[in-house]
Amino acid sequence: VVQVNECTLEVEDDCGDVLLIEYLQADGSWGATPETDATSADWQAYISGAPDADADGSPDCALTGTTTVSLTPPTVDAGADVVLCGPESVALSATATGEQFVQWSSTDGTFSSEITADTDFTPSTTTGTFYVYVTATSNCGLTATDSLLVSFEDAPTVDAGEEVVVCEGESIPLAGSASAGADVLWSSTNGSFIDASSPVTNFNASTTGSFYVYLEATTACSSATDSVLVTVNPSVVLDISAASGTVIFLGDSVTLNASGSLTGNYEWLDPNGSLSCTNCPSTVASPIETTTYILSSDDACVTDDDITVIVNDAPPLNVVLFPSAFTPNGDGVNDTFYPTYDGFLENYELHIYNRWGQEVYSSTDPDQGWDGFFRNDEQEVGVYVYYSRFNFGGQSERIKKGNVTIIR
Repeated sequence: VVQVNECTLEVEDDCGDVLLIEYLQADGSWGATPETDATSADWQAYISGAPDADADGSPDCALTGTTTVSLTPPTVDAGADVVLCGPESVALSATATGEQFVQWSSTDGTFSSEITADTDFTPSTTTGTFYVYVTATSNCGLTATDSLLVSFEDAPTVDAGEEVVVCEGESIPLAGSASAGADVLWSSTNGSFIDASSPVTNFNASTTGSFYVYLEATTACSSATDSVLVTVNPSVVLDISAASGTVIFLGDSVTLNASGSLTGNYEWLDPNGSLSCTNCPSTVASPIETTTYILSSDDACVTDDDITVIVNDAPPLNVVLFPSAFTPNGDGVNDTFYPTYDGFLENYELHIYNRWGQEVYSSTDPDQGWDGFFRNDEQEVGVYVYYSRFNFGGQSERIKKGNVTIIR
């Protein structure tokens, strides 16, 4: 009997009989293996059936010796955990030291080889998680076991968020979400994103109306898409116009016209009940005092307008009077020739001529007059002819002409 390694005794010649090897135990008995944790062991080898005449527990004819025992267990590493996308095989590779052989095991699949470090594993399920084990066994029978976790990646989940309604020109907040580990990407043909790769971002629409914006979540195995309805309402600016101006006299009326609404549904705020209609695009205002009216509509994104109708106590006399003389001497009194008038003067013209028929002054502003100069030259004392035409607030044209004298 020879010891071929630290854990093995080998029989060189057993004479054709059955040879038994036993190891001395701590209690004095003999066993088939050395004591646990022993670094050496006494052994005896004998042929099965050898006599024990002295009844001491050992055959009368036995070969004895001492063997060393290794306490160094093997090491084994099953490799990294595995995430699978579905019913697919995966290559496994174990790393072991001090082993005589390795053994793969699992109740959830099969191996291309259970006793090689490198093998292909095919799971028998595509849901949940489970462990795959590998055991390394040394020559001395010492073992080490490691495991790796096999799991299956679920399809990603994605939520593009709640419906959003905004006004034209506003930035649109988007609050999407996706399962952990998934890459996300927003998409739309109706605008641009501040950050399309973030689930929470802002979107700037390039058009009005209702449309969908899409959020896609992608993993190594699959992808999922959700959408959110975005409504961008056009901006509406209302406008009020007055048919004949916003200044009237007590007892008069003015027609107010509304425009700008897309729905055509107007609403007038009438603080004193002086409108003929409060929900018409055109209404007649007959206030007895200066009044401000506010126009609104049922458009989603509307800017209201307002108008103030000024009420004067008495109607004008509608007269224009020109003086017969003026004194342009720079003393601040009666230095300028222009009319006095009462009423809403329109389309006003004034022309002044010298005695040779040469025009020395003209104006279209009734509040601006002639200072007695022509081409920066002071005009001589004497009589000049004026010609004026005008009209009052929609009335027919009037003409007024006469003489004016420069006095110094």
